[in-house]
Amino acid sequence: MSDPKSHSERVREQFNKYGEAYAKFDYVSEQKGLQRLVQMADAHPEHAMLDVACGPGAIAIEFANTVREAVGIDVTDKFLEMANASAAQQGLANVRFVQGDVNQMDFPDAYFDIAVCRAAFHHFPEPAKVLGEMVRVVKPKGRLLVLDMVASEDADKAAYHHEIETLCDPTHARALSKSQFEQLFADAGPTILFERTGETAYPVDAWIEHGGPPQHDRTRILELLEACLESDHAGIPVWRTTEGTLMMAHPGIAFVLERN
Repeated sequence: MSDPKSHSERVREQFNKYGEAYAKFDYVSEQKGLQRLVQMADAHPEHAMLDVACGPGAIAIEFANTVREAVGIDVTDKFLEMANASAAQQGLANVRFVQGDVNQMDFPDAYFDIAVCRAAFHHFPEPAKVLGEMVRVVKPKGRLLVLDMVASEDADKAAYHHEIETLCDPTHARALSKSQFEQLFADAGPTILFERTGETAYPVDAWIEHGGPPQHDRTRILELLEACLESDHAGIPVWRTTEGTLMMAHPGIAFVLERN
């Protein structure tokens, strides 16, 4: 099993270097998507919320417009710098960002009403441990939102997809399938209130930029994805636009959970 501490160091190094490229993806700060998260969480003015692996802080900042207190936690210095700058620019006094390990968060039990984690579970070597921490810090009947890419239920396709992801970003740990997420929740205890699937599409060149792989890995990624134009090897949509741009999409899932 990977050592979470050493993996955290790799995450910090990777996103300190490429965090600005990641923040440019539309879905990171797209307003409708952020507002939808607030609605899914059923957020109210008396609530405190936690954004787990908060990245550049867009989710916590959006929640701060509704809730009493919003907190973001991340291991990456660059992301925290960006998040604090965004909060200051908007003059928000009820949001703060802290550096910390999501495997062992320094928050009291049952402190938050809401915990959200978007596009990060595939970076966790021990996702059950992070989910357990999210459950611990949320009040009974509080809500947890988990949103991430999903791997195919087909093991061969999941392995092909995994190779593509790790070539692009060495901090990718493992994308879970829908059934693996559901088992994770069953083991940890929260009840699934709602789940929804969808896709997030990007030009392949832009997606590769967020990971900054060396040229030989870029070449291999393109080879693997172009092979998917003819046959579904990875369980992810790959296509070319009429202008010739190679595109890909991550199948994703959103879960709304309630702590028992």
